[in-house]
Amino acid sequence: AGKDRRVDIRTFDDLVRAGLAQRVPQRLLLVFIRTEPVGEAGEEGAASGTLSPVMYTDKLLVPGLTLAKLVREADAQTPDWDWVMVAALAGRRRGEMPTPAQAEEALQGMVKQVHAGGDFSSFAIFDRTGNTVRLAVAPRG
Repeated sequence: AGKDRRVDIRTFDDLVRAGLAQRVPQRLLLVFIRTEPVGEAGEEGAASGTLSPVMYTDKLLVPGLTLAKLVREADAQTPDWDWVMVAALAGRRRGEMPTPAQAEEALQGMVKQVHAGGDFSSFAIFDRTGNTVRLAVAPRG
């Protein structure tokens, strides 16, 4: 058995390349998020605020999928978003694409996680230009 190699994802294009290198077909799950800043940027330029899901969709992970295409499609629905949260959903059986129903269930879970302000470490989050966004959950209190 081969070793699991971690891939350094810095841009949306990196994510697409890494996904296409997998043997199992995948759907990308996309939740478009509006950011609402609260107060001024703190130490190290970190800002605080709230996140609100605006819309979501899934896309087949295929060659030629670009963030520019996704931005155009999303903006045609509503330009009121700042970031896109992305996860990959692999088929349950080797060689089988995940169904739209499986994608919908996973997307609903992602939307709930945005509402709850949970742990986003298992997702890639990109700004409109395709660069990664790093989030830290503020302690509740």
